[in-house]
Amino acid sequence: MTDTPALKKFSQLSEPDQHAVEQFIDFLLNKQKKQPVKTTGRKGYGSWKGIQISDDFNAPLGSNPMDNWA
Repeated sequence: MTDTPALKKFSQLSEPDQHAVEQFIDFLLNKQKKQPVKTTGRKGYGSWKGIQISDDFNAPLGSNPMDNWA
């Protein structure tokens, strides 16, 4: 396994700083276990809370009034 830039930087830290970084990483991992990432996405048009779009929202609205204007 080769050293990545992060590992090289970590090895340059003093012993107390390395310990602090390890504790912080442990904290982040524990936090991640407690709060799973939400994977629910948008389900489609009109699915936002409080917004309802009719099934024919993309249908033509009728004749254009400008067609009859000469």
